[in-house]
Amino acid sequence: MEADEVKQEIIRLYYEEHKRPSEIAPIIEKTPQYVSKIVTKDKRYKNEKKYKKKQSLEKKKAYNREYYKTYVRNSKEKEDKEEYYKLLATINRDNEILSIKTEISDIDFAKWNRSIFGYAKKQAI
Repeated sequence: MEADEVKQEIIRLYYEEHKRPSEIAPIIEKTPQYVSKIVTKDKRYKNEKKYKKKQSLEKKKAYNREYYKTYVRNSKEKEDKEEYYKLLATINRDNEILSIKTEISDIDFAKWNRSIFGYAKKQAI
């Protein structure tokens, strides 16, 4: 290819097919730096750059939408929070049971105390 044909091919691939310089370079057997140099001299460069940025942002939005649909952390946090509240309810229920005061007679206390420590087994109450 002649120099003008190469430049025209670069411009066509970049502006019409919206390829990147790194994709164009192997096709025309030139370096990406050369392709970029040719492209930036064209007056359509700024508009093409805006177009590519807009496409990139749209692609990123679509990716993020799909990513957050399957985002595991939200469901994990929800499960952890539910487990926490269940545990808190269990603790509160146990505290209510354990904090009940009951009066015990002296004889019952003595029986309980002896049964715990295992002494004075032969003494009658």
